[in-house]
Amino acid sequence: MDNAFLKKLNSRDPMWGSLLFSGSDVVAEMMAHMGYDFLVIDGEHALNSLPNMRSMVRAVQAAGTGCIPLVRVPTHNPDYLKQVLDGVGVETLMFPFVESREEARAIVDACLYPPHGKRGFAATVRPGWYGVFPDYLHAVTERLCLIVQIESEQAMKDIVHIGTTPGIHSVFLGLGDLAVALGVDKGLQDPDFRAYIQDALARCAAAGIFVGSFQFFTDQAAWFLEQGGRYVSFCSDMCYISKTGRSDLHTLRQLVQNPLNVKESL
Repeated sequence: MDNAFLKKLNSRDPMWGSLLFSGSDVVAEMMAHMGYDFLVIDGEHALNSLPNMRSMVRAVQAAGTGCIPLVRVPTHNPDYLKQVLDGVGVETLMFPFVESREEARAIVDACLYPPHGKRGFAATVRPGWYGVFPDYLHAVTERLCLIVQIESEQAMKDIVHIGTTPGIHSVFLGLGDLAVALGVDKGLQDPDFRAYIQDALARCAAAGIFVGSFQFFTDQAAWFLEQGGRYVSFCSDMCYISKTGRSDLHTLRQLVQNPLNVKESL
């Protein structure tokens, strides 16, 4: 009955996930069989409706592999969040572009029932097993995991205050947005930017804050975990399709241009 992502987060073992941009429940199910600890269903940049998110969450859960679905929401609007929590029925949510402890507190208020928050109550919803979950009102507070994204220079300055907000379980570094905001072209390949991220990880470690991030290069993902990062969402479904498709097409064209290579490969 525990939130498996929250349980793994507290176990301190590294976690690996990936990002789902495609909006496909079939792809979500396939990715759930690949061995990931979690998959982030994107609602910020991808065209995912609430019913579609629910189908993708169900597909990941139904795979039965232990892979955990997360939803990255496009807004902090409390009315929208109620639909994600009750209609989609996901227990781990990620919130983009959180700038302050006050914004983090507002997110907690929108997601938790009184006395911990201000969320409106409904019992016959998916996470409450449509009314048959025993003691749902009290259990749901223990099951929710709320992750806030740090994506600006201001948020990085206030990362400890944001990350220690009661009800927030983790901060997640949006390295792409941070690099763009700071005018850094090479991301973690830039030594000054890498030191900047290293400092944030050290401050979070001292405060007992779990930190995750998106990564698209294996060496940088390994570095992030070595520096105290707790979990990584690596690459994405669309990235895999694009990279593999372009790579295979390039190989095929090279082989066809040189008939000798074709014979040698058969």
